[in-house]
Amino acid sequence: PISRIGKDIYFGTRHNFDNDIDSITAFSKIYPQYRFHSINTGGHNDGTFCPVVPGLIVSLNDIPTYKDTFPDWEVIYLPGQSWDMVSDFLTLKEKNKGKWWIPGFEHNQDVIDTVEQWLGHWTGYVEETVFDVNMLVIDPKNVMVFNYNKQVFDFCKQHKIEPIISELRHSYFWDGGISCCTQDLTRKGGLESYL
Repeated sequence: PISRIGKDIYFGTRHNFDNDIDSITAFSKIYPQYRFHSINTGGHNDGTFCPVVPGLIVSLNDIPTYKDTFPDWEVIYLPGQSWDMVSDFLTLKEKNKGKWWIPGFEHNQDVIDTVEQWLGHWTGYVEETVFDVNMLVIDPKNVMVFNYNKQVFDFCKQHKIEPIISELRHSYFWDGGISCCTQDLTRKGGLESYL
């Protein structure tokens, strides 16, 4: 649940910022070239917001900290992209504690039992991830997205960014969007400071 934005690394927390003090202290000793921050995202950062390019963020509508954490950055909010997208999942949530979802199988007890018995250790916690904000920034002009969203595509066009749709058919089952399935290991260029 971290986001690296140039020289700044943001730890996403569920409730209390103080819970990450030990982690931030440990990481700051290992990586002194970075500045570490803790922000209350309610879960994984990449399921809550995406810094598409320096100065621009796509986010859910329920994170009120941007004026403090990213001052002067433009934020496009996507209201209705959280629970509205997974309303059928709520039916299954009582049976599997919110760990996974296969649309259309909410009432199929054989599938539920099989997944819980044989695949339960692989599944995540699906309700914290909204894939319209779980995007993979390839470079300042290209971003991979999970599916089409008019608001996001209009936003990208306005800023000359090409959204590339990469369907992730089993995303709700694995609780992992495009960003979750990749790792930002190697980037060209120097370490920038955007804040």
